[in-house]
Amino acid sequence: MKHSPARGFTLPELMIVVALIGVVLMLAGPSFSDFVAVQRLKSVNASLVTDVQFARSEAASRGRQVFMQFKSAASGDLGCYTIYVDPANTRDRCDCTKAPGSACPPGTDEIRTVQYGASQGVSLTVVSEEDDFSFHPLTGGIYFDPADVVRPLPKPFAADTTISGGRSLRVSVGVGGRPSVCAPSGSIVPGGYPAC
Repeated sequence: MKHSPARGFTLPELMIVVALIGVVLMLAGPSFSDFVAVQRLKSVNASLVTDVQFARSEAASRGRQVFMQFKSAASGDLGCYTIYVDPANTRDRCDCTKAPGSACPPGTDEIRTVQYGASQGVSLTVVSEEDDFSFHPLTGGIYFDPADVVRPLPKPFAADTTISGGRSLRVSVGVGGRPSVCAPSGSIVPGGYPAC
């Protein structure tokens, strides 16, 4: 009986293949982690846009003014926002750094509280003058009390979501109540976002 020689890889051949795989992973690793960070940024931004649209629709369905109040993230702090209804119109402010469900004072209807911590790698920063606004139940626009002649007309609201490397996306809510997304100047985010 005749035996054929064993077929397979020699140890030096296997070592070369393993080394090549290691080099490819080292080259692809940073770009993959960057890809994941950008996707997280897009996801958080899309959630914010969805919540703005949700708050606007809640104002219409409830027939009440619906507020969105934001808190910018300081170093290591939470960036957050709360969607709520203040039936007594006391203008009591919610504290979105508290646990969801306990962010608003008694008598205020907390609809949703969203928090972004430093561990998620995305920060939330308010870039407009005011850190809150509300939707008018009939027009769907940013609420303006016509009896208050001292206060100027409402301005668009804007907040940035940012990841490491200075890349950010801005959500702007115009006076008409519709959100839009753009990339602030100097921020390069793949996806064809218009510049702000």
